[in-house]
Amino acid sequence: MASKDDFRYALADLQSLLDNAKNIPLTKMIAVDETSALQLFQALNDNLPDAMKECESVIQNQDQILEEARQEKKKAADLTKKAQMDWENTQHRIQQAEIDLNAQAQQFLDTARTRAAQQESSIIAEARNCAAEIVAKAQSQAETILSEAQAKADQLVSEEEITVRATKEAAALRESTQTEMEKLCEDVHRELDDILVQMDRIISEDVTRVRAARQQLTATFDTRRQDEGQ
Repeated sequence: MASKDDFRYALADLQSLLDNAKNIPLTKMIAVDETSALQLFQALNDNLPDAMKECESVIQNQDQILEEARQEKKKAADLTKKAQMDWENTQHRIQQAEIDLNAQAQQFLDTARTRAAQQESSIIAEARNCAAEIVAKAQSQAETILSEAQAKADQLVSEEEITVRATKEAAALRESTQTEMEKLCEDVHRELDDILVQMDRIISEDVTRVRAARQQLTATFDTRRQDEGQ
C-alpha cells in the first residue's frame, strides 16, 4: 500500500534536486542528475496516493460510468412515466366511481320519491273516501232525525197546546240536529287531521331514510377514494 509520507519525501527530494541543480550558462535550463531524477520520479509513481489512483481509475472508466448514469437516468424516467400513468389511471377510476355512486344515489332517490308519491296518493285517496263516508253518514243521520222531528210535529198540530209543545220539541230537535251535525263535522275534521298527520309522518320517515342512504353513499365514496389514494 502506498504511503503518503513516502510520497511527500520523494516529492521533497525532487524539489531539493531541482533547487540544487546547476544553471546552464546563457539559458534558463538547469542540469540535474538523470539517474537521481528517474529514481525520484519512480518513487513518486510507486508512492502515488490511493485517492489519486482512484481518480485515474475514474477517468479511465468515465465512459462506463457515463453509460451507467445514462441507464439510471432512463430507469428514473421510465419509473416517472409509469407513476404518472398509474396516477392518471387512479384518477380515472376515482372519477368513474364517483359517477357510479352518484347514479346509484339518484336512482335510489327517484325510487324513494316514487314510493313516497304512491303512498301519498294512496293516503289522500283513503282520506277522501273516509271523509265521503263520514259526510254521507252524517247527512243520512241528519235526514233521519229531521224526518222523525217532522213526523212528531205533524202528530202534535191538532191542538194549540200540542202545537206549542210540538213547536218546542221541533226546535229542540232542530237544535239537537244542528249540534249533532257540528259534532259530526268536528269528527270528520279530526279524522282528516289524523290522516294528514299520519301521511306527514310517513313522508318524513321516507325523507329521513333517503338522507341516511345518501350519507351512507357519501361515506362509502369517501372510503373508496381514500383506499384508491393509498
